[in-house]
Amino acid sequence: MAIIALVLGGIAATLNYLAAERERRDAEELEREQTEEADQAARDFFAAVEGHEQHWSAEAVQATYGVEVADAFFRLNLDAAELAEPAADLARACTDQEEAFTAFSGLDGSTRPTLAQVPGSSPSYRSATSAARSSARLAEAEQEYLTTGRDLSEQLLLYCMAWSEAVTAMTAEQSDYHQRMEAVLVPQGQTQREAGWTVECSDPDGCLPVVRADREEYADATVDFYTRMHQVRTALATDHCFDGYEAACEADRALTGAQLEGAETAMDLLRGSLGTGSEALPGYNDALQAWNDEVEDRRGELARILTDMDTDVAPEVAQHFAAHQHVVLGGWQRTIAELAEATLERDTIDRA
Repeated sequence: MAIIALVLGGIAATLNYLAAERERRDAEELEREQTEEADQAARDFFAAVEGHEQHWSAEAVQATYGVEVADAFFRLNLDAAELAEPAADLARACTDQEEAFTAFSGLDGSTRPTLAQVPGSSPSYRSATSAARSSARLAEAEQEYLTTGRDLSEQLLLYCMAWSEAVTAMTAEQSDYHQRMEAVLVPQGQTQREAGWTVECSDPDGCLPVVRADREEYADATVDFYTRMHQVRTALATDHCFDGYEAACEADRALTGAQLEGAETAMDLLRGSLGTGSEALPGYNDALQAWNDEVEDRRGELARILTDMDTDVAPEVAQHFAAHQHVVLGGWQRTIAELAEATLERDTIDRA
């Protein structure tokens, strides 16, 4: 019986050993499979990241920002006698900004991958886990750029286009006004007579005509010009006023209103007869002076409002609205650039 017990004990020990060995091999096989699965997940993740970053390349991102729209506004003065050159500069800036905004579509269609969760691990999977945390941060930055950055880029484009269209229209009005003036002004060195009145012109820019039809065309052209200018500038000040600039926009509307009202009052005195007293067009010069004084008062009020505002505009140029546009739009541009550059702050990946 002792021998039988000994044999049975040996068999049991052998069976236990075999079971333990099988369990060990199974565990090793499971670990190997899980390691392979982890390695494959890491390879898939890194490949997907590489594909995404080829789509979301530095060149693709840089195409969406960097246009100096603000600089084009800094050179703009709506009261300038000639707007053709700044209008052309602004139109070019708007075209470049439109291309930058359109380039955002090149960033669509690809999102940052996530790392598959697996039960095992490996050195490469641990490296991928670290990279995934960095990638998640970049995913947030990219989404922020595609929303906030793109919205701000569109806002910059729409503002630029609105002003460009307005300034282009004003340039056309200036050209039309100059042509109409050239057609009726008495040229330097020439003489014109009407109803006993004579004008001998010595002004290089030409002189006010005395012929009634020419005077009335002069008056009509002037009123037409200031009417159109008032319409264009009022639309800008109403529809495209910066937040916080409401008082300045209202002052600009008042300024253009004064320009139009003064033009209408003074030009009415050019119509009809020249007068019968010792002075031709009685009251006309006084109306011109009152017109000029009122406009200068309105312009001074606008300058005071702009100067008193709490902004980052340099004090020496704060009275000019273009300087404020340069600062505000420049701030938009910097925000867009910062959001764009945040999407490219990529860590060096150790793939182990």
